[in-house]
Amino acid sequence: MPLDEGGFTKLPNGLLEALYSHRIPGQEMRVVLYVVRKTIGFSKDSDAISYGQIAGALDIPRTRAIAHVQNLVSKKILTSTNNGTRKPATIRINMDFSGWTPSPKKGTSPNNGTSASPNNGNSASPNNGTHKRKKETYKENYYCRAPSVPDCAAPNGIPTKDIVDHLNSVAGTRFKHTTAKTIALIKARFKEGFVLEDFEAVINGRWKKWRNDPKMVEYMRPETLFGTKFEGYLMAAKQTETKRERRRLN
Repeated sequence: MPLDEGGFTKLPNGLLEALYSHRIPGQEMRVVLYVVRKTIGFSKDSDAISYGQIAGALDIPRTRAIAHVQNLVSKKILTSTNNGTRKPATIRINMDFSGWTPSPKKGTSPNNGTSASPNNGNSASPNNGTHKRKKETYKENYYCRAPSVPDCAAPNGIPTKDIVDHLNSVAGTRFKHTTAKTIALIKARFKEGFVLEDFEAVINGRWKKWRNDPKMVEYMRPETLFGTKFEGYLMAAKQTETKRERRRLN
């Protein structure tokens, strides 16, 4: 493809130097580049970007998008301003690069550069046997795989609101998470063993498949997505991801 096809994003040299000189993990770097494209790429200082947009663009679960943004904000690489309930946060690149906090080298402590292992091969585990119990509690009470992210927690263990919020963010819809039929559909899928990330994969996969089809995009709704065809949609999404990964490796 010619270099001038699709246009350019003009970046300050200081930003490029900060990006290559600071240690930023791969997925977090992808989030940073996406924010750069949505802000500087459109000659804007900041932009209202939802977690659903980031998840859809990077093809990752919404919970991971939340975690990555929170990490980048804590490292002072991004700034995020809350605009109220149900409104995307305003996100921007922190152009004060001196305040950026790089991630520590793998296998070292961020405090002193030594091995991060708390035991050093001698002392007992700091959990004192509680790790297994915590894991079991998590399995019983939560149906998502990122318990450290607040959005994963939900009453009765089923994150209905997170799922519907993700659908609304990706498809631009305004479905309610309190609708009885929607709750029943989501609950039925969880009883079959599906988890939050499966719902996000189905939503992202169907959106990519249907978004340019005026007839099919109307089916971006809980009744269709979370019904009896749910597993088929999930398998299709996973197959698409597998093909994309194979093309990347080849």
